[in-house]
Amino acid sequence: MNFKEWQAFVEVYDQGSFTRAARSLGTAQSNISARVRSLEVTSGRRLFIRRYRKVLPTEVAEHLYNRIKPAMEALASVAREFPTDHRA
Repeated sequence: MNFKEWQAFVEVYDQGSFTRAARSLGTAQSNISARVRSLEVTSGRRLFIRRYRKVLPTEVAEHLYNRIKPAMEALASVAREFPTDHRA
């Protein structure tokens, strides 16, 4: 499990869509699907029920989201404190 997988998971949960999550993260929908699928394979649990143009979180996803969302927000906050220009 890595940061990009968790980021994809949170974004799909928040957006309710793999396509909107991909757009929000500036990547292809296939990348988002692969990252979420990797989490599902690693955990052995289904995270989303995929319906035509709609994604519903499972109970497992709801539990994980409530645990991981605050951590992701904290990481994003720390990242904003550091410039991306490494010439300093």
